[in-house]
Amino acid sequence: MKQKLKHGKWRVRWDYGINRYYKSLLRNKKSFVKELASLQRQDLIDVKVEQELEEALYNIDFEIGKLEDKYGKPVHIKTRRSFDCRNDWQADYIEDLFKRAASYEAEGTPVPKKLQNEIDDLVDAPYRADYLEEVCYQLASVCAFQPSVVENFDFSLFLSQADIRLSWIESFDISIDEIEKGALSLCVDQETVSLKNKNYIFTGSFVSHTACDEYVKCLIKLADDKEIDGVITVGPWVKYIFLHKTGSNQKILNSVKELASKVKIYAIRSNTESAELIPKLKELGITFVSRIVDENNEFLPYHFSRISNKNQLTRFNDYSKPKNIFVYTTYVAFEARLRDDKLRYVIGSGSASYNTPSSRIWANAYNGQFINTLKYDTVGGHILRFDKKGQVYPSSFYYNKKTKSIFCSGKTYTKSKVEEGKLHVLVSDIHAAHMDKTTFASFIKFITKYSDRIKTLCINGDFFDNNLLSHWDEKKIQNQIENKEKYKSFLHEVALAREILKQILKPLKKGTKLIFKLGNHEINSLKNLTNRSMIHFLSNMLDLDNLLELSDLGFEIVDGKKPYKIQDISLYHGHEMTRPKALGNFTRKNVSGHWHRAKIDNYGVVLPTFQDTGEVDYMRYHLQDWSNGWGVITEDKNGYVESPELILIHSDKYNDFDGITAVSKKDIVKMPKEITLQYKLD
Repeated sequence: MKQKLKHGKWRVRWDYGINRYYKSLLRNKKSFVKELASLQRQDLIDVKVEQELEEALYNIDFEIGKLEDKYGKPVHIKTRRSFDCRNDWQADYIEDLFKRAASYEAEGTPVPKKLQNEIDDLVDAPYRADYLEEVCYQLASVCAFQPSVVENFDFSLFLSQADIRLSWIESFDISIDEIEKGALSLCVDQETVSLKNKNYIFTGSFVSHTACDEYVKCLIKLADDKEIDGVITVGPWVKYIFLHKTGSNQKILNSVKELASKVKIYAIRSNTESAELIPKLKELGITFVSRIVDENNEFLPYHFSRISNKNQLTRFNDYSKPKNIFVYTTYVAFEARLRDDKLRYVIGSGSASYNTPSSRIWANAYNGQFINTLKYDTVGGHILRFDKKGQVYPSSFYYNKKTKSIFCSGKTYTKSKVEEGKLHVLVSDIHAAHMDKTTFASFIKFITKYSDRIKTLCINGDFFDNNLLSHWDEKKIQNQIENKEKYKSFLHEVALAREILKQILKPLKKGTKLIFKLGNHEINSLKNLTNRSMIHFLSNMLDLDNLLELSDLGFEIVDGKKPYKIQDISLYHGHEMTRPKALGNFTRKNVSGHWHRAKIDNYGVVLPTFQDTGEVDYMRYHLQDWSNGWGVITEDKNGYVESPELILIHSDKYNDFDGITAVSKKDIVKMPKEITLQYKLD
């Protein structure tokens, strides 16, 4: 049955066929009972006929019993199949679906799975203009927003593999020319946003089937405290939220509306958006765009390859060489490829598995370093700070589901308040003999500023190079000779390392916990000395605790084969095991160093280094430069911690908690003129 409603929509209703099937069973039972009684009264019944009638009655009673157990006695299902839609043609189609399903039930057979899935997946067709916009966007997206590609694209290939409802194209009478014309219009800049000297929250989708109201409320606090100029979101924004049984009163919509009233929200469209739902979000104050562009930066929602075999569309890569930032939605998986030295940054974010809101992030930045890559099942995002030149300095934030708060830049943000937390500072691979001066000066400036809140300082291995005994190519004696000329003597390196430790400890408050984790450079120094008596002699002479006075300075020394824990986060240097093995041993909450490339991914976190790449002769064998910087873990007042934020150095600047901080390149470590080595004989 099809009705035209007062507000212009169509309502399709159809009774379930189960009622009719139940009534037919009752009629058949009554008929068989009557026939059996009549034959018995006339004494004309045959034994075989009687058995057949009794078996038929048993089967009917069994069917009746099943229905009554499931639906109650007598069976009368009051709920009808019902669906409201705005288009007459869709109402006719839905009516036919309901009628076919009811006919199966009336015969006592289950509804075929394909038909039932079709009914379960019913979606109100959008307005023609909204659907046309969605199709045009998909075509523009797979063509990488290249006009020449759109004009020459194989349209039949697009229709056969695109994630759209093809039947609606015919129903709306949409032509190929309309789609191509609309796709071409999306290849021009849709929105220009001022990024220079601005701060933006950059996150994945936070309106979805499992949307988190608490997270959005925390974002409101974060945006206010950090003086955020806008929110840039990427990823599939809308799918089922308005179709969910509680969709009519989702609290998250009020929270999103409140956020939109405080800061501008830009939603970069995904090719999985539902066109019929986008208008509802636009009413909240959200601006949907295909990309954001300014003089130096470009935010683009490219999709390089879908995981589904159905959607292996041909992709066209446009790196827009003059730009230095590209942002992709990450509903799809792809490998970011940098082909030009001018491209410093690739930052992406989107939905992640069953957790939404979410931040599946990767950022190729700082000369091609992985900052964050494929961070699954994590709620959060970035704060992007832009300097006067438009260069970006990102920092990560995370939502903790236990405390219902966001951990960011040494603070925790709940829906009602902002609190400062304690800090666990992590440094790895300082490599004293090769240390980058700007990185060290930045680090000293940072720990001096936040010394009152630093609870732990952890040096996570490879602090001391021991160049003469732990060179990357120890077998070449010529390298040993060159090192001796360059670094003068082993004692010079010991003296320098001691002075660096003193400079690090100088600004820290009394009571700060100090951890010194041994790395491969510290524990492998003797591996190439084969004379046993020499090993016995040097193992005493080269005792690191004595050489660097670690115990006297208050350090707890952690063995090179053991991890160290900060709450539920495990720290290891990196030489002990592979990262996949660390994932198995410690889950994703593990932190390593060793690789010198800052990274947050499926396996955990890799800390950056202090080492100056210009000082390392084997860097010519590496395809990517190293990352300079350190990590910080925030701990709230209840002792909860979240994954480390990475603070990275670029162009003599770093993203401090309060903003971009510039550091002048200077040598703050002075080589002492002499050192004293003391050995206890007891």
